[in-house]
Amino acid sequence: MIALLLVTAAATTGCSTGGNAVEDSLTVEDAKAATQQFETDVAATIPDEMVDRTEQDETGVLLPCNEENTYQWTGNTRVFLTGPADEEAMLQQVAESFDNGTYSTDSGRPETIIFGPGGEAAVVSYRENAVAINIASGSACFSLPDDVDPTAEY
Repeated sequence: MIALLLVTAAATTGCSTGGNAVEDSLTVEDAKAATQQFETDVAATIPDEMVDRTEQDETGVLLPCNEENTYQWTGNTRVFLTGPADEEAMLQQVAESFDNGTYSTDSGRPETIIFGPGGEAAVVSYRENAVAINIASGSACFSLPDDVDPTAEY
């Protein structure tokens, strides 16, 4: 399921065949920092009284974009809730917190897709019987220098 969410996030960022530009000035480190900050911004839209704890993965991986030697950094944050919540209402609230957030059930489950100011994207969904919110994210696409290993964790 996480891989599907990351692929969805990858398809929604600037890497699609829609022709959005690759961010050539972006480095792996910059992409990771911007995307993790975006995850934090998304998590912050959940009311404090509903949050038990937030866990952000320290590392992520690179996924290829459509153009040769272009990648995006992908990561994940989970917001554990103090108890069960109304999935639909919570995800709609998250979507409404962003100008470009969209709530959908097209995947068969409720989810919200949000785009960040630097080309980041996040797919927000529930996991673990509605007691945790998952934020799967991807950065804008960028050119990877030849001396950087695309298979490593960053």
